[in-house]
Amino acid sequence: MKFAHIADAHLGREQFNQPFRYEDYVKAFREAVEKAVKARVDFILIAGDLFHVSRPSPKALRDAVEILEIPRRKEIPVFAIEGNHDKTIREASVFDLLEHLGLIRTLGLRREEKRDEFLRSKKIADRYLVWAEVGDLKIYGLRHHTRWQLIRGNTNVLKALFKRGDVLMLHQAVDYLARDTPYQDAFDLKLSELPDNFSYYALGHIHVRKLAEPEQTGLKGPIAYPGSTERTDVREASHVVVYGERDRKPKLRENTQPKGFYIVEDFRPEFVEVETRPFYRVTVSGNSKAELRRKVEEVAGLIPKDAVAIIYLEGTVKGGVSLAEFNDLLKGSGIAYYAFRSRVTG
Repeated sequence: MKFAHIADAHLGREQFNQPFRYEDYVKAFREAVEKAVKARVDFILIAGDLFHVSRPSPKALRDAVEILEIPRRKEIPVFAIEGNHDKTIREASVFDLLEHLGLIRTLGLRREEKRDEFLRSKKIADRYLVWAEVGDLKIYGLRHHTRWQLIRGNTNVLKALFKRGDVLMLHQAVDYLARDTPYQDAFDLKLSELPDNFSYYALGHIHVRKLAEPEQTGLKGPIAYPGSTERTDVREASHVVVYGERDRKPKLRENTQPKGFYIVEDFRPEFVEVETRPFYRVTVSGNSKAELRRKVEEVAGLIPKDAVAIIYLEGTVKGGVSLAEFNDLLKGSGIAYYAFRSRVTG
């Protein structure tokens, strides 16, 4: 059995209020889905945050429908859960519309029983637990929940719901894999709180690629985060440039955070990269405005015209600096988008 594990597409996002970034997010998700279909997967998992907001624009919804039509035409089922950006307190979400159109099947706790070629249901209190079966494979999932919703005193909701299965899909930050991410001190789950009888844990929410093997965790299968399909934060930069106070020239490090998704066969994930716009994180240090300006001008030659660049200014400068004094330096550079951020001490 072979399947694709995609997460955090964030369709509809106009990062930095730039319309071209909207198109970048759509393009990355489309490429992931097309590559999954080309690999002849048996099904596709979307582990949350398909959209950037729970009420996406008509344009974002149209783009999602067009892309999700690709696997439907090949009769490849798509199973999804709502992430924190998708979910709503209303009875119905945009996922219900996509499900009505036959584009996805939503797993988790539902108000209504769901049964079809792949979906199965079980009554639990006033809800139905909905899961999927593809051949002999059982796929469970649950939308994003806060920690206090999942861990209630001595009750672990996940372990109560999910006793065993093949795949468990969640949109949660697990402490063991949240290190060096924005969720390091704001995780949803401890490693020990995950149900332990699954062959693959398909997770979303952490935007960088992470993988923990059973020998590291003690669980039956690997815990996998494919990361977001596009770059959502400067910490996910594709290129890092550092031009320190003592450096004679800037130092460039490439491909620090490839973007993509997993193709999983026999519960072994293989990362598949998707093409994304170059995203540069630049740090320039100096002890005068003149030095900082000179270094910024040198660095500009390393940044391609189609790139996004966030440039941090550092150092101790008499009187400090105004970012307005630097914006003019790159006006003729042709860089798609750039912004300066100051860490200069006056």
